[in-house]
Formats: sequence, structure tokens, C-alpha cells
Amino acid sequence: MPIANAKGRTWVTNAGSHGKFLAVFDLKLAKGRLQDMRYRLLPVFADLLEPDPEMQSLIDHLRHRILKTCSRRCADKRAFIPPG
Repeated sequence: MPIANAKGRTWVTNAGSHGKFLAVFDLKLAKGRLQDMRYRLLPVFADLLEPDPEMQSLIDHLRHRILKTCSRRCADKRAFIPPG
């Protein structure tokens, strides 16, 4: 999608969601103009990538801090549905 700016136009794209895709945006330029483009999403297979130790440590720390809140029971459906 071309977006106008002070120096002309900038092509802007969204590369999927949640880091599950890598965008490949091939542009063919000639005589200072865009002649052709190709856009595709490549899936990222997270289970095949070795996690970064520093980032994994941060994620583990943040998960540990909220684990009690996330794992406590908020409601019990039996309190709202009469037996029988």
C-alpha cells in the first residue's frame, strides 16, 4: 500500500500477526519507478529455532510473576447452573 510522505511515497505492509510469519517483499525498480512487486508470507516454525537465552529468561521471569493470578479460579459454573 503506497503512503504519501514528504519525499514521495513509502510502501507499507503488515507481516502477519504474532511473529508467525516473515514477510518477503520483492520490488523491481527501473528508471526510478516501481515496475513490479511480489509479496508473500513465509511461515516461521518456532519449534525449529533455538530460543535466545536472554529473552527466554525474561519471558520465564514475567510468566512466573503472573502465574498465581492466571491460574486461580475466577468462577465456578456449578454456582450458576442448578443441578438436575
